[in-house]
Amino acid sequence: MAAARPGHAERTSLLTGPGPVAHADVAAELTRALGRAIAYRGVTPDGHGEGMIEAGLPEQVAGLQRAQLFWLLARGRRRLALR
Repeated sequence: MAAARPGHAERTSLLTGPGPVAHADVAAELTRALGRAIAYRGVTPDGHGEGMIEAGLPEQVAGLQRAQLFWLLARGRRRLALR
């Protein structure tokens, strides 16, 4: 697995395979490969905004981020690469 090999730290990777895989399955496989607990937590758009505010973002910034998320989802974007 890429995470266990040198040179992959701080890189974005697209994980693919022979068929669809649920997020919880990815977390379970990462847990097994890394030897530490990895959890998948589904977050609603409202929960996403609340989490940003709890993390210290001003409400206005969280609102703009939430609006951008809805804009992307409305246009069919389902995958975001965070770097």
